[in-house]
Amino acid sequence: MPATPSLKEVESTFQKLQFQLSINISQRLKLRLLADFSQLLLARERLELNHSYYQELIPNIPDHISRESLKYQPLELLKALFQTLVYMDRSPEFQTSGPQFSNSLDLIRYQTAATAFYVGAWQLGLETIIDSSAGSIDLNLVKEYSDLNQLLDDPRIKELPETQYQIIEQIQEEWQFSTTGSSNDEVWIPLVEKWESQPGQELVVGTLYPLQLNLEERKNNHNQDLIFFNNHPIGTNDLVNYQAQDAIKAARSQHSPLRAVKAVRYSVMFGFPANDYFYSGSSFGFGMSLLSLCALEEQTNLRWQHSISRMAAFSGGIDLRGAIRAVTGSSLAEKIAAVFFSPIEVLVLPQENLPAGQELVQKLKHDYPKKKFSLIGAVKISSTLAQDELITRKKMRLIPWMKNHLTGNKLLQLVFYSLVAILVTWGLHHQLSDPNPSKYAVEGETVRFYNKNGSYLWSMDLGFLPTGLDGSRGGFPKFKRLQIGDYDGDGEDEVILGTAIKNRNYGGR
Repeated sequence: MPATPSLKEVESTFQKLQFQLSINISQRLKLRLLADFSQLLLARERLELNHSYYQELIPNIPDHISRESLKYQPLELLKALFQTLVYMDRSPEFQTSGPQFSNSLDLIRYQTAATAFYVGAWQLGLETIIDSSAGSIDLNLVKEYSDLNQLLDDPRIKELPETQYQIIEQIQEEWQFSTTGSSNDEVWIPLVEKWESQPGQELVVGTLYPLQLNLEERKNNHNQDLIFFNNHPIGTNDLVNYQAQDAIKAARSQHSPLRAVKAVRYSVMFGFPANDYFYSGSSFGFGMSLLSLCALEEQTNLRWQHSISRMAAFSGGIDLRGAIRAVTGSSLAEKIAAVFFSPIEVLVLPQENLPAGQELVQKLKHDYPKKKFSLIGAVKISSTLAQDELITRKKMRLIPWMKNHLTGNKLLQLVFYSLVAILVTWGLHHQLSDPNPSKYAVEGETVRFYNKNGSYLWSMDLGFLPTGLDGSRGGFPKFKRLQIGDYDGDGEDEVILGTAIKNRNYGGR
């Protein structure tokens, strides 16, 4: 682009832009076109020359500026768009007092500051948030910061007006929320939107997307199990569906228990519900495979399960054996840029794309040297799983693991309940079949003996009617004629029985 664009170039670009903003393309593409045109106008010698164009653009701005369309755009384009809106807002020639324009300005201010902080441009981020007329802080003193926490801890920053300080706090909260920890149901993937403005001219815009997965198991028919990617369906004959099938098979190939899962094929429901524009291609097979692996490990209840770092994004296709396939060169630069201008610090991409990717990153780091960012080349999904900085491998606690097995496996349930029944039966049998006598009862000439649980053991027929067995001489129990106890210390009770017969010269037998 020349330092000072000619009027002919500006007018030609504006005519194209008016047409492009009227057709059915996504907000992200339209915002990129608006930002490119803003950058072109800012390169002119005097901004007063742009007033007629600005006047035409003001009605379109609220329709194309949103949180979603602003995210992950290059910082220089966000800065150009922000400078343009600030100039319009401060110029009395333009009617910008309405809530729609004010909301657009707040959105672009917020995202420009956030993206500046992501790449370590602390001074630019603060300049975006703080009114230049405030003069409350020397912005040249903030260059030594290395992260947003240090910025918030600075006493000078805490003295900012509350609304400005809250913007920084909100950026930090969103930053931490999107990058902290690991997940087994979500993975960051870079995507691109392409639009051919005219034959041979293609506009490519990158973004970063949180790919999510849910699995719906059909217990009575595993052939109809469903995997939902972002809970939005498309046709089963779509190329994305076939890519998802490859991703699932590649995930299964990593564990023998997963290969043994009953379901031969999952029906895949896939889509991007955030807007009306669907993404296609093969570059998110890598991410789908990682998510499928996590979901199948949980479904199969493996003792060791994986989760994916939220500080990394993954790009690349995948084949049935888990090999990572290269992405197309035309979209590589935009994918890297989208991740670079985000809070994400690592991009995992196919090894084949690594040399070209490193050259692109080197150029970006030349402009933003404080950005923490690295590329990692991937050859197979198995080698990726072994990298601790990308994938967490966690052993489930024994009790939840056993509980899940009992919940999901009918055979194990049957074995468990059978063991419980056997133990209960054995306990009851042991109680009821105690051979030690503890109680007795006299029935005619017979004495019957029972254990402590009341179960019958044996009987003794005396041949006469015993009298006085239940009584005791003089009221003392030790003189009872029938005694039961362990008298020899062998752990088993003995019965001692004595009787007395009238008119005999002996006292008993």
